[in-house]
This record gives sequence, structure tokens and C-alpha cells, in this order.
Amino acid sequence: MKVATKLHLATNVVLGMTLVIGLAVWWTHRQIDAATRADVAVTALARTLSELRLVSFEYMLHREARPKAQWMLASDRLDEQLTDDSLRIDYPDLLPAMLKRREKAKRFFTELTELDGATDERKIIVVNQFLINQQENLAAVYEMNDRNAQRIVSLQDRAYLGALAGLVLIAFVAAGAALALHQGVLRPIQRLQATARKTASGGLAERFETPGTDELSQLGGDLNAMTDSLRTLLAEREQANARLEALNRELESFSYSVSHDLRGPLRSMDGFSLWLLEDYSSKLDADGVDALQRIRAASQRMGVLIDNLLALSQITRSELVAVPVDLRQLACEISQSIDRENKDKPINWHIDDHINVRGDRNLLHIALSNLMRNSWKFSSKVAYPAVSISQCERAGRQWVSVSDNGAGFDMAFADRLFGAFQRLHTTAEFPGTGIGLAIVQRVIQRHGGKVEVDAAIGQGARFYFHLGD
Repeated sequence: MKVATKLHLATNVVLGMTLVIGLAVWWTHRQIDAATRADVAVTALARTLSELRLVSFEYMLHREARPKAQWMLASDRLDEQLTDDSLRIDYPDLLPAMLKRREKAKRFFTELTELDGATDERKIIVVNQFLINQQENLAAVYEMNDRNAQRIVSLQDRAYLGALAGLVLIAFVAAGAALALHQGVLRPIQRLQATARKTASGGLAERFETPGTDELSQLGGDLNAMTDSLRTLLAEREQANARLEALNRELESFSYSVSHDLRGPLRSMDGFSLWLLEDYSSKLDADGVDALQRIRAASQRMGVLIDNLLALSQITRSELVAVPVDLRQLACEISQSIDRENKDKPINWHIDDHINVRGDRNLLHIALSNLMRNSWKFSSKVAYPAVSISQCERAGRQWVSVSDNGAGFDMAFADRLFGAFQRLHTTAEFPGTGIGLAIVQRVIQRHGGKVEVDAAIGQGARFYFHLGD
């Protein structure tokens, strides 16, 4: 049985029981209300009959008009009370006899008012019959009152027993529902949780065992299918990783081979070109000398490109060791190194205090050095070059920025900036290989961070980066 069906069944049973108990309480309340109304009517009868009895004795003793008038008023009230529907419904065995005795009592009272010339024997008979009929009616009223009291007590006891039985029945149903919920829902969920924890810990061989046809069993089947798919994906990923490792080894071997095999011819080109310039420059015209110089420059540039490519690949393969890093100290060391290399081109450095991050010190040194040298290079041609290294907050995150007041560039070409060998200026304007910013982006990405840039032509550039969470 499905969980939803069990839930609907339990809900319907509880609602049905609640409805039955509610109807029983409503019926009992109506019965008690009817008994209460009958009790009020019987009590009124008892008071009226008692009043009639008293005024009857008073009339028989004094023969005055006042008790006679009181008796007549009470008699009319008694006749009206005897017509109450609750008495007719609740006491069908007592009410007809009471009505007959009531008529007799009225006749005897009428005769009693006319006994002035009657014999004493007749007077005694009339008085006795009159009092007997009134006393029997009063006794019937007392019996009604006793019956009504017993009826109310019985109804109250029945209501209490019904409520108690309903509560016991609801408790049994709730206990049964709880047991069924524990056996049919909670225990399968606990098994699913235990298996899920084992699966999350790497035990992909675990199976979700939920026998049955309910939703939890279907969920277990779906989870088993998901685990099978995950196991297949992991196996495929392991194979892909193995292939990737093999390709990386081949690429590393190829990079070493390229570096080793190309450097020899490049050194030969540079060396023989230098030999020709030194020993045969007098035999060459200006074009020949220029050609040899171009060959030397090209071979040297090719060597630098090879070195940069190897540096880029090594950044990707190197192990990242995250430690607290004082970027201000690194920036000061780099700025001093740049100043020593370019004493004829002084620059104004501004480095904020307390620029602290967490990352790989060597890799961050490489990235920051490329950014600062890039800023120095593109601001070296302005009258008062300046480079600023600071820490700022953007979108609730701490970023490090390197900005300059140099040449800048058009932001329409910013997407090309971090690609290898992508340049927005010619070599004649600003020398370089176009690999530095690609190295910066690789380093920042290795740290799980992001690098961005904001620039304008002739207004400098500002590079931002953060190192992830």
C-alpha cells in the first residue's frame, strides 16, 4: 500500500471516528436538554400542586373567599402546565391518570364549596376524595421527578462512557497509525538515510533496499539507478583522468623536447649571426647587417617565447600551497627590483598597508610581478608615471587592485587581454610577448578567484583580482 493511501486511510478513519463521537455527543446533549426541560416542567407541577394543597387546607379550615380564589388561579395554572408536550412525550403512562384525577379533584372542590347543607358523612367523603386525588397527583409528580433525575444521571454516565470509549478508540487508532507509520515510513526512511550516508562516503556499491510498491520503494529504486549512473560516470571520469594524465605526461615530454630541440637551433642562429656581424660586417652592406641583426632579434625573441610558454605550463602543473601572504611585502620587493632594473625611468609607487591574503606565495609573486611590470611598462611613457597597489571592497568581497596612469586601452577588446600572445599594442610601442596576463589569469584561477580589468584609452588601466572564498 502506498504511503499516500495509508495517510488518506488513517485520516478518513480519524475523521469518521471524530464524526461519530461528535454525533453521539450531540445526541446526548439533546437528550440531556430534553430531560432538563422536563425537569423544569415537573418542578413547576410540584410547586403548583403543593400550592393547591396548602390553599385547599386553608379554605377547608376558614371557608374564605381569598383561598378559594387562590385555589382557582393555581388550578388554572396547573391545567396549563399539564398540557406541556414534554410531559406528554416523557411520561405517557402517568399523565392520563393525572388528568383524570385532576378532573375529579376539580369536581370535588366544586362540590366542597357547596356542602353547607350536606350531611357530615357526605362532607367527609368529598373532603377525603378531594385530598386523595390531589395527593396521588403530587405523588405522581414526585415519581416523575425521580424518573427524570435517574434519566439525567443515566444520560450523563452514557456521555462520559461514550467520550471515554471514543478517546480510547482514538488512542488505539493513533497507536496503530504510529506503528504503521514507523514500520512503513520511518524505518524505510532510516534505511535510506543510512545507505545515503554510506554512498556519500564513497560506498557506491551500497544498494537502497526498500521492498514494496510504495513511494519510498520507488524512491529507493530511483536512488539505486542514480547510484548506478554515478558509478558509471565515476568510472568514465577515472578513465578520462587516466587519459588526461597520460596526455599531460606526453605534453610535458613534448614541452621539454620542444624546449631542448628548439633552443639548439636558436642558439646556433644567434651565435652564427653574431659571428658574421663581428667578423664579416665590413664585407656586408647596411642591408646585410640589418638582416643579421633582425635574425638575432628574432631568435632571441623566440627563446623568450619558449621560456614564457614553459612558465605558463609549469604554473598549471605546480602544486599549490596556501599560506597567509603579505602582499604589501611582495609588492615592495617587486617595486624595488623594477627600480633597480630601470634607474633611468623613475616611477611613483603607492602601496597600501596591510594587504593580506591566503594563497601560494610563489605563484602570487609571479602574478603580482606580471601585473606590476605590466603597469610600469604601459605608464613609462607618461610625464609622471604612477602605479598603485591597494585593497578594496567590491560587491561585499575584498579585491586587490593594481592601477596605473599609462596608455590604457579600449575596453571593447578586453576579452582578448588574457589570452596567450594576445596584444593590444604593437611591439614597437611597448615590447613584450603577450603572455604575462595569461599567466596572471592562470594563477588567480588556480586559487579559485577571478581577475577583472577597467581601462580607457589614455587614462590608464586598473586590474582587480580576488582569491576565492
